[in-house]
Amino acid sequence: MEEEKFLLESKQLVENLFEILEVDLEELTEQEKQLIIAYSFGMISIIAEENKILLCKQYFAIEKVIVEVFKYSKEKAIKIVKDIEASTEKEDNEVLRIMIHQGKQIYPKYKIKNYNEVYDSLTNLIDVIVTGEYKNY
Repeated sequence: MEEEKFLLESKQLVENLFEILEVDLEELTEQEKQLIIAYSFGMISIIAEENKILLCKQYFAIEKVIVEVFKYSKEKAIKIVKDIEASTEKEDNEVLRIMIHQGKQIYPKYKIKNYNEVYDSLTNLIDVIVTGEYKNY
């Protein structure tokens, strides 16, 4: 898969998540956006694995998605990507790590268009994290 196609597919995946969630960007809190970005990164990383896309290209793609879809500045996008990278390499941020892992787990359901499971998974995760319930487990 060429880089441009990977970037386009990554962007489309995130736009599809908004449709699945039946939500507009403006309706999301800052925390919800960050959670969706991490979840998306997990899903995008599976696409990258399947197509032998280098990790640096994955980070570049998610940065572009953050700027183009989430409407963040390039500086903010770079900071978010660094947070994602830190959570995967140093196990620095438990919440981001959970979201990335769950994004990877749900990708096969997304790929076969089982959007109800994607919706349930993502909304349940967001609810548990936003309310702080995950700390009780």
